[in-house]
Amino acid sequence: LQVQDGEFPWQVSIQMSGKHLCGGSIIHRWWVLTAAHCFPRTLLEMAEVNVTVAMGAKTFKDVRLERKQVQKIIIHKDYRPPKLDSDLSLLLLATPVEFSDFKRPVCLQEKEMEWDRCWTAEWITNPRKGM
Repeated sequence: LQVQDGEFPWQVSIQMSGKHLCGGSIIHRWWVLTAAHCFPRTLLEMAEVNVTVAMGAKTFKDVRLERKQVQKIIIHKDYRPPKLDSDLSLLLLATPVEFSDFKRPVCLQEKEMEWDRCWTAEWITNPRKGM
């Protein structure tokens, strides 16, 4: 299905040298949550200076797309590849997100409960022509 503008305002594209690397979610004005496996040790040293987060739009060509520099990458201390336990990392942004209809934190349940309906969203970086 085609995503509507503002349908997933927490969804971000984590980019390295301007190219999509992984998806992530805004969780706070200063923080983005993503997977630790996005930053293998060899990439992590280079990533500190080259990683940006793109947000606020559903396509990379949209004029509303905003890019923010990543100031720090924090990998969960218990993450041990190739296992995916604790496959979490936090990205500290260099400047805070100004929330709008197109940029806001992910909505989470306040109490634990069973979910009967979930969504998954991804960035399509090379869509087929005509779509």
